[in-house]
Parts: sequence; structure tokens; C-alpha cells
Amino acid sequence: DPDTGKVIRTYGEEYGVVGLDDVSEGPDGTLYFSNIPIGKIGYIRPDDTHGYIDAKPWINSIAVTRDGKWLYWGIVIGDDQLWRHPLGEDGLPSGPAELVEANPGWSNSMDPSNDGHIYSPLNLYGDIRKINPETGKITTVYTDLEFPSACDIDDSTGLLYSTEFHLGYITRIDLKQKDPKKAKRILAVVPPATDNIAVTDIVNKQGGRARGGCLHGGGDGGRGGPG
Repeated sequence: DPDTGKVIRTYGEEYGVVGLDDVSEGPDGTLYFSNIPIGKIGYIRPDDTHGYIDAKPWINSIAVTRDGKWLYWGIVIGDDQLWRHPLGEDGLPSGPAELVEANPGWSNSMDPSNDGHIYSPLNLYGDIRKINPETGKITTVYTDLEFPSACDIDDSTGLLYSTEFHLGYITRIDLKQKDPKKAKRILAVVPPATDNIAVTDIVNKQGGRARGGCLHGGGDGGRGGPG
């Protein structure tokens, strides 16, 4: 619960969770997660049925497009690769995995956005990129970060949030701002090795989107306030 910080439910080994790294939710509520040591993508449906999708060892980042058509996943340790599976109406692969890119530079995290793109940081190059699943085009939207390990875009504002792993920075980036120095704002400094981040898209009582949210850091990080 983002308002209280209370853990509502935990999914463990009984659901096939083994060496979990990243999680992504499909449009039907199915949870997909990467199991690093066994090289498989796990899934848990809203009705509690669950299973595996074959991937590759050391699978790390993962993201399902908002329309549920594609399941992207990345490998960081060992082979540096970005892959994707086409998904059918049942939320399972409808065809073989496709290699999107070899040696991207450690795509450690991926975040699907309502604009149809997937946003992803590159550990090694300090870039944030957006991936167009329809055309395959990959565009760098921001650079000069220090080992960015995660990113999340607030669909209610278009602001992007990132973690800078070694520095412990929680950073906000305004992608509409053309001046890179003005676009970046460090919101908090937390202990280094912060590896995950999430920002809630708040819905007000009228059903519209509010201009704010709560930041949640993973690893050695903690929870922040509106950014």
C-alpha cells in the first residue's frame, strides 16, 4: 500500500519465485517476474494460476507493454542483451523470443509508460532510453547520469525518476526541458546501492490525475515524499 507502506501480500517459492529481481504487471493484472539463477520468467495470474516462460540465465530487467502485446527482458551479468517475446491474448508467448539488441550497456531496469514506450537506464553509459515497441526505434532521452540503475516515469506528469546507484541519488528528470542541467534535479541522497524506484500515479476523487506521487526506493534506499 503506497499510502501506508504496509505489505498487503507476499508471493514466495510456492508461486515459483526463485532469485527474484524485477517485476512487471500486465494489463490484465498478471504479474511477470525475472528469476535470475534459473533463467526463467515467472508469471502469476489474478486467479492465482502460475507458471514459467523460458528465457536465459541471468535474466534481470523485465517489462510488459501497456497493451500487453510484448514482454521485454534484459540480461546484465554475462551476456549483455535485450530480448522480447510477443504475447498472445492469454498473456503467454505467441512466438519465439526476439533479440532486440546485443551489448546495449546493461539495461538494468525497464518501465512501460502510457505513451506506448518503454523507458530504460543503461548502467555502463549513464543514459536513459525509450524503446518504441511498434517500430523498434530506440532513442536516448537523457544522458550524463552516474550508473543509473532504475527509472520510472510518472504518467500523470511526464516526469521521469531515476536512481544513481553508486552516488545514492534519487533524481528527477524533466524530459520536456531541453537544457540537461535544468532538466535534472536531485531530490534526495540515500545510502549507495539503491537499485529500484517506483512512483505512484495518484488518481484524485474525480478520476483525474494529480500532480504528484510517492517515491519508493529499493536496495539500501527508503521511501520519499512527493517529488
